[in-house]
Amino acid sequence: MIGAALVVAASVLARDGRAGQPDPRKAAASLIAKLRAESNRTHVGAFAASNVVTRNGRLWLAYGSTVAGAPYLGGGAEPTRVRIYRWSGRDWALSGTVTGELGPSQWINAASLTGSRDPDFAIEGCGAGDTNCLSVVSDIGGRWHAVPFEYGYGETLEVNGIPAVHLVETEVDACSCAGGPSTWTYERYEGGVFRPVDPPGPRPDCTRSWLDTVAYGWQVQVLRFDRVACAAGWAVAVGTGTGFSGRVVGLFDRGGHPKRWELMTLDNGNALPVAPAVYDLPLSIFGRLASRIGPSLAPQLAAARLIARLQWRYHFYWPQQNGIVTAAGVNWLLAELPDGPAPNNYSAYPVAVVIYRWTGTSWAAEGRIPRPGHDLNVNWAGGWFTAVPAGSSSSVAFALVGSCCTTKGGVADNAQSTGLITNAGGTWHVVPRHRVSAPAGHNPNRARAPGRRVRLGRR
Repeated sequence: MIGAALVVAASVLARDGRAGQPDPRKAAASLIAKLRAESNRTHVGAFAASNVVTRNGRLWLAYGSTVAGAPYLGGGAEPTRVRIYRWSGRDWALSGTVTGELGPSQWINAASLTGSRDPDFAIEGCGAGDTNCLSVVSDIGGRWHAVPFEYGYGETLEVNGIPAVHLVETEVDACSCAGGPSTWTYERYEGGVFRPVDPPGPRPDCTRSWLDTVAYGWQVQVLRFDRVACAAGWAVAVGTGTGFSGRVVGLFDRGGHPKRWELMTLDNGNALPVAPAVYDLPLSIFGRLASRIGPSLAPQLAAARLIARLQWRYHFYWPQQNGIVTAAGVNWLLAELPDGPAPNNYSAYPVAVVIYRWTGTSWAAEGRIPRPGHDLNVNWAGGWFTAVPAGSSSSVAFALVGSCCTTKGGVADNAQSTGLITNAGGTWHVVPRHRVSAPAGHNPNRARAPGRRVRLGRR
């Protein structure tokens, strides 16, 4: 498929030039053939060339190549090299080279996304399972470079997305499959980065009454939002509702339906810190929404920012479903960090559990458990943590539940993990399911603080 695309591109380029002058399109076809032969010799996995494009009286051409077997969408490698050429009047001169963690170079198309006088080039690939890998290379600012996107918990050079005229439409498909959930956000170039903006077209009302109706579209009122905030096609609303023991938090999106809001989640807000992993809600936009709501979402915003710092430091992906857990009236966050070789996109890895407690103003690390076992490792087992009875009013315990844990007769038993994480007795440890006990030398009946605070060393 890639080779065929190159043949078509070369045939399009090979047109007659002016008599007695070098023909840029024939020269482009010759250059592409030479670069293609080089790629074949070096066992490149994917390669592609753009058509010759004219901007402001100049001719441009781009060629990209990606090493065989390179991971995509943040795989932690530097697999792709893009070379940009400009026609000098006699031949194609190399104008710039960009190498880095870019999308696989299966298609290259000229675009107008940054406002540069010269063409931008969209480096595209993948195309399966609702995955459209995209990077953008531009000389905006005076040098050729890859332009970052605000995406997920930070910035990245590669997204799941497509060019949309002068915008980029990004997507997060939580399962990388047809079932989704899939959500979309539009981004515009601003200050060196593609940043989220409102989708094109009319904006739906951002009012309490309208979001009330979207969350529960019947005439009998069962919930009422007190505060709402909207930005870049996303909305958060906080209020009260029947059947909820505490506040009600709604998350809304209009990426898939730009003219109306669509309810994504309705809960107590404890899942919000993982929204940038499950939905196309960049941390920058979540921060803007939470700040407009006020102090009631301070734990959720601080947790999301903590997740971002941990991902940057330990180079891993936060488990999508694992949010805040409330136990004994206190908010907790269980972070499973790599405890061994650096992880990759395709396999599970050993972890250490770091337990954080919300102090009222920040998240404090209370304990660390190295390698808690497979059925408490979200990377192997899947699922999320939930609070379970600890057997003592001075302690808490957590089990892993969901798409995890043990099998009985070859059938998955998804009730909960066989082990529990607890601070019974004063230190954090793992005990068998349904049994919380203190480690040797500790008195489980003695009142203790929620846990022992630890300092996380640098890796």
